[in-house]
Amino acid sequence: MERNDNNRRNLLVIKASAGSGKTYRLALEYIRHLLFTTSDDHDHLVPRRAPGDSRPLNAHRGLLAITFTNKATDEMKQRIAAELYRLSQPGVK
Repeated sequence: MERNDNNRRNLLVIKASAGSGKTYRLALEYIRHLLFTTSDDHDHLVPRRAPGDSRPLNAHRGLLAITFTNKATDEMKQRIAAELYRLSQPGVK
C-alpha cells in the first residue's frame, strides 16, 4: 500500500491493489481526523476536545473520503459508525 501525505494541503492519498486494506485504512484515518489533531510541535496526536467539553466537533466538515465502489463506500460507512459507537460507550478508551 502506498501512502502519500501532502502536508501543504493535508491530503492523504492511498493507492493499492484490491484486497490490500484501503477501505479499512480510509475508515481508520477518517476516525483519527475526526477525533484528533496534531500537537503544536506536530510531534504527536492530541484530542480535538478536552474531557468534559460538550461543544460539537466540526472536523467532519473538512474531510472528504472517496472510494471507487459503492460496496467500499458502504463498508467504510459501517466501519466508521461502528467504531464511533464503540468509542462512545462508557469505560472505553
